[in-house]
Amino acid sequence: MRQHCPLVRLRSGRWVPYYPGQLYRRGRDVGWIRETLEGSVYLLISGLYEPRGRAAQWILDDYQDNRYMSPPYGYAIVDEDNAWFSRGGISIQPNLLPGLMPYLDRDEPEVYLWMFFNAWLACYREEINAMVEHPYPELGYANTAHPKTSDEANAVMWLRYMFVYGNRDGLHLGRAIPRAWFAQDRPIGVENVRTRWGQASVTYLPAAARDTIRARVELRLANRPPRIRIRFRHPENKPIVGVTINGREHLAFDAGKQDVDLAGLDGPLEIVVRF
Repeated sequence: MRQHCPLVRLRSGRWVPYYPGQLYRRGRDVGWIRETLEGSVYLLISGLYEPRGRAAQWILDDYQDNRYMSPPYGYAIVDEDNAWFSRGGISIQPNLLPGLMPYLDRDEPEVYLWMFFNAWLACYREEINAMVEHPYPELGYANTAHPKTSDEANAVMWLRYMFVYGNRDGLHLGRAIPRAWFAQDRPIGVENVRTRWGQASVTYLPAAARDTIRARVELRLANRPPRIRIRFRHPENKPIVGVTINGREHLAFDAGKQDVDLAGLDGPLEIVVRF
């Protein structure tokens, strides 16, 4: 059906193939639920399409430029040039569509975090400590939409994925934690998170002023993942210069990506990274 669909235009002026959300559909569907919420991004979320492939890029570009930014498929954003950063990247029901997940699989944490915080802040209501279904008729408006368990569960799960994420590629610790969180001295982490590979806990103890970050990791793996990585996102994006695990020097790390390879390790680990 992609071959039978007209091309779609992106904001840059480039034209790309269009992937419909349903079989036997040529062109845009009716309404935001059918076009955006139930759209072709699920080809990536489901794993049917490779998230780093060319088709994935076309689908994601169409979502970012058209489906999220244009009524009736997304919120009306009048001043796109100035408002895209604070209002883009989310569907009309911001915490229901897991459209940010392909960016975690593509290892693009900045995009993942941008979409996460836009969705969270669009719906979170501090006075009741709850996540409403959606702002309406446009972003910035409170309404009578009730708190939604499904949307709150998604938002909390996406927050958890910043710290522990187990996909088909392996087990990833700290893959998308905001760099700013490493600029303070308070510990950050999660405990007893269950993944497809087993249970994991990770707590970071930042000391960015001394160019050192420690992490306490507890792995109780039921299955051996293809790879295990823990990431240390220095607030100034400095490269890693040295690592010790349980007091021993550890040489398996990627200095630029700030990843430490934990392949073959299990149980309690004390990791110290120097920048």
